[in-house]
Amino acid sequence: VTLPSVAIGEEELDRRALLGQNGGAPILPSEQLAGVTVLVVDDEPAARELVQTVLEEQGATVLPAASASEAL
Repeated sequence: VTLPSVAIGEEELDRRALLGQNGGAPILPSEQLAGVTVLVVDDEPAARELVQTVLEEQGATVLPAASASEAL
């Protein structure tokens, strides 16, 4: 999974839609990972929460775990 390194503004989304990119319908940032479930494993709570927040903002369902044993 590759997330965009730069947020796409509304003007860019409109331009892409006009050019027929993305099947003619722009993919909004909050929909890029819709329907995807991600297991995030990190023993640092702040890092785990940051990754969880970013993924959820992209539409993913996140299952956080603090260790490999918790993830299993």
